[in-house]
Amino acid sequence: MYNKWKASITAEELASEIPYCPPEFIIDAFIKHLKETMDYILIDVRKAAKDDKKEVARILRAVFVEAYKSKDDDTPPHILKYAKYRHDVESTTVEFNLSFALWLCNRCMTELRDGNFEDAFHWLGQANMCKETAGGIDSADKFNERQKKIVYENIAAVRHAENRSMKDDAIQHYKDNHKSFTDKNDAAFQIAEKIVPAKFSTVRDWLKGVNPG
Repeated sequence: MYNKWKASITAEELASEIPYCPPEFIIDAFIKHLKETMDYILIDVRKAAKDDKKEVARILRAVFVEAYKSKDDDTPPHILKYAKYRHDVESTTVEFNLSFALWLCNRCMTELRDGNFEDAFHWLGQANMCKETAGGIDSADKFNERQKKIVYENIAAVRHAENRSMKDDAIQHYKDNHKSFTDKNDAAFQIAEKIVPAKFSTVRDWLKGVNPG
């Protein structure tokens, strides 16, 4: 997931991919800040792992492992693939915040490429908050109840973002192809597990009240 970052991207390249973007110098500054944030997070990950490669890998996947542990019927398939890591040592507050911060950076880049600048700025701000939270904890053992609540709220945020993206894709596919479906039940059947990795009942619920016009 984290190797999607391309340090060589330029404002000109980004501008060619999206319908509207701010002046190039703003994008350049934003991309520079995003890259610096990711670099600092990765440095902290290596420190937390004491430069042990296996520990680095464990910390990087911490947000996905925790998301798997709280799975439900609508959990995205790529999260279920982390089942093999379910016996990982429970991540500390520091480790989870670093892992979550990197996920937020990746989310930021996705939104930036899609031209959603307000969302991109929001996700980068959240990433920096997670990074600062991790850096402000004196000991990884200080995993009190308040911090644990924050962790689970962040896990819910990850799952919500993933599910929201699938919902948007399903609805857009329905609108673009509604003439090929006999009704919404047929549409849900055609979309579920094929267009998006969600069950029929979930997709059908998403289509309620959706006007194809």
